[in-house]
Amino acid sequence: MGVILEYLLNNWPTLTIILIVGVTCFIISRKFTKWDDRHSRKHEDLEKGFSDLSDNITHTLSRLEVIEKDLIILKSVLAMKYKNFKETFSLKFSPRRLNENGEKLFKDIKGAEFLDKNKEFLFSQIDALKPKTALDVENAANIACLSNTDNDIFNGLKNFVYNSPTYMLEDAENVKRPYDLDMNDICFVLSLPLRDMYLAAHSEILQE
Repeated sequence: MGVILEYLLNNWPTLTIILIVGVTCFIISRKFTKWDDRHSRKHEDLEKGFSDLSDNITHTLSRLEVIEKDLIILKSVLAMKYKNFKETFSLKFSPRRLNENGEKLFKDIKGAEFLDKNKEFLFSQIDALKPKTALDVENAANIACLSNTDNDIFNGLKNFVYNSPTYMLEDAENVKRPYDLDMNDICFVLSLPLRDMYLAAHSEILQE
């Protein structure tokens, strides 16, 4: 015991320095640990904030897409009211069918090829509207085309309209007259064959 006390008395400056350094290191370590914990929590809070913001932006963009489609449909419905293309491109048989002008346009735009190529996508758009009758399918087929004209599958048809702004049609007296085509006309002409394709694949839908 005396030897230990003698050693401590002889070396107390060194031991004091060691003790002070040790305590200082311990205090710094504790403070750094607390700072690291706070930093980690702040980082997690920031990540959660950015994640929530990203989700909100995604939701808002999704809603804007829905609104955009609704506006396209509304615009097209108004166009149908004031532009008499039903009588221009179809006849009211039972059900409504393309007339000679409609058949000509359908052939010129390679409508059959377009519908065959994009059948799965267009069917899914009609499915989403849950049609219950043949008339529902007819309206849904038109909407399926009208509301998706911003889709790349319609680019070729839009180029056709762009390059054929004035289309020659025959009237009831077989006189050719100019007609200004737009995408409403294209979608209507596509919609009747699309309706028939969908009904053929869904025998459960009421047709009588």
